[in-house]
Amino acid sequence: MGDGELRHRADIDGLRAIAVVPVVLFHAGVSQVSGGFVGVDIFFVISGYLITSLILGEMAEGRFSLLSFYERRIRRIFPALFAVLAFCVVLASILFLPRELQSFDNSLLAATFFVSNIYFYGGNGYFAASPDTLPLLHTWSLSIEEQFYIVFPLLLSLAIGLGRRVWVGLIAVLFLLSLAASIWVTNVDADAAFYLAPMRVWELMLGALLAARLLPRIEAQALREMLAIAGVALIAYAVFRFTPATPFPGSAALIPCLGAAFLIYAGEDEGTAIVSKALSLWPLVFVGLISYSLYLWHWPLLVFARYWTITPLTGWQSAAIVAASFILAALSWRYIEQPFRRKRPTIPRRILLASAATAMGLAVAFGVATASTGWPTRFSRQVLAVADDSIMPARQETELKRCWEQPPEAPCVLGAAVKPNYAIWGDSHAIAMLPALGTFAEHRGIAFEVFVQPGCPSVVGIDFRNMRKLPECRARNSRNFAVLESAHDIGTVILISRFALYIKDGKRAKRTIMFGPNGEKLDEKARAALWERQFDVTINRLLAAGKTVVLVYPVPEIGYDVPHALSRTLARGGDPASLNPPLATFQERQDIILAILDRAGNSPGIVRVYPHKKLCNEERCLVYANGKALYKDDNHLSMAGAEFVLSEFKPVFSNPGLPAVSADIISALPASISSPH
Repeated sequence: MGDGELRHRADIDGLRAIAVVPVVLFHAGVSQVSGGFVGVDIFFVISGYLITSLILGEMAEGRFSLLSFYERRIRRIFPALFAVLAFCVVLASILFLPRELQSFDNSLLAATFFVSNIYFYGGNGYFAASPDTLPLLHTWSLSIEEQFYIVFPLLLSLAIGLGRRVWVGLIAVLFLLSLAASIWVTNVDADAAFYLAPMRVWELMLGALLAARLLPRIEAQALREMLAIAGVALIAYAVFRFTPATPFPGSAALIPCLGAAFLIYAGEDEGTAIVSKALSLWPLVFVGLISYSLYLWHWPLLVFARYWTITPLTGWQSAAIVAASFILAALSWRYIEQPFRRKRPTIPRRILLASAATAMGLAVAFGVATASTGWPTRFSRQVLAVADDSIMPARQETELKRCWEQPPEAPCVLGAAVKPNYAIWGDSHAIAMLPALGTFAEHRGIAFEVFVQPGCPSVVGIDFRNMRKLPECRARNSRNFAVLESAHDIGTVILISRFALYIKDGKRAKRTIMFGPNGEKLDEKARAALWERQFDVTINRLLAAGKTVVLVYPVPEIGYDVPHALSRTLARGGDPASLNPPLATFQERQDIILAILDRAGNSPGIVRVYPHKKLCNEERCLVYANGKALYKDDNHLSMAGAEFVLSEFKPVFSNPGLPAVSADIISALPASISSPH
């Protein structure tokens, strides 16, 4: 997000403002700016244009030097970046739990060496639901630019000696190959297309093609105005109409990038277009001048604020953080960026290089010193124990993964070494119950066959597709059902799913999406109707096959990472009860599915289990009891939570229609943590 030493264009400063403000508002949670993330793409086009213009201008004058170019990049990028890194190191050291600090250390090293785009590609996605421990997530875009700055000037300097056709051809080929790769990879691996430089280079090359002056000078003022208006319209469309669910970058990124290119092109020759003049107004110019610092500061401030408050920021809190970001950005621009960037900089080259090396060395030293342990001595044993409630033992995790990788025709079995009489069918909420049910079954001489897959609920005849490219769910469920329907030894089928995810979250990014019979997307009402119809089909066919069907009602979804929130609250001396969400929140979230489950019939072959009656009292729902987190994240029960609700399964083992189970098994079902009632 840098620029070179060439003719200053105030309209490009204004375009920077148009790029950075949507990014900040999007990150602050302003829902109207649902596509604000495209501001980064606009920056890429600007950078490609300015850097190429700078290089071509200096080469034409015979004074281009790679050493001088890289020095200017260091002066432009390093001072503000390392100030922000230092700020993040201090706050992360004070606030972050050991595992969070370890993750931060890794991202710090990645940001220091400008490979954080590669690092984050291998971990949390940019649109992750809760990136509140990733204060350096936004440095992925800086890494792409720095990788471009390292490679492109060298290629261009080699190609330019071979003639204009060669170096222009090089830029064009890079543009076309990268764009094609971006479109293809977006459909294959969206995270790779988003984070990795080969799929982003075309955006920088679009700016480079503009700098190559392939297009003729605009003579007609009307054409200039039309291009400028079209540029604004394209950017506005992307900012206000795109969402995190939009396949991106791919072909969709052409819209904001072409918008930026149109504005840059229309603003050449002193920016005579009306839109260009508007972009040159001093408020926009000033925001453009501080845009690099604003981009650097706003995200860590939001992350640490959300981390501190635990619950989502209010509108006023978000506004205050945004205002603070602008103030810090202005100060950073004036007192950190400017001293290093003046034509006669106050910081000599030797001091600059020594400072850069020292900053990088300190970042490496801190990362290496704390990455292995996460500095646990900062917290009490109680805090560390609760923080670890989200960690599943490796052996157990391997076992559970094996269960959803097994084909339905040869399901895995949990419990005692006996012929299974029970089956569990569901998604990741079923998986969360398996350790507790498996341990109980093993101790009591019974066994369960397991039919589970994340993101694939226990219902037949519905298409579910997931942006994480999970195996196709409808076919898997058809196989599950065929096995269960014909399995004479299985007398009881327990259905456990995160029902609201599929009905209420049907269009969210990274969520499992329910489609209609003809592949059409459905609104909430249609999803609920389709679900109820097919759920009734599922239940009735299992009943007709002689099965007892156990309907496990949904558990409360908390909305924040429970072990982390609890440990952070305990570390501050706070009351864990303050984190208990209202019962009304659970009821509102689950209203549709509770009604569907209640209407699912009164056959003696249907048994209902109500985990929420154990987890909630008349006012609130528990997240913590007897020193244990009841959830391992924001919606899945932990081992302690699964044990906690296990007593609600007594009807499963005492119903007359079920296989005979001795009274000692029923009485052994634990109320292992005292009830909230």
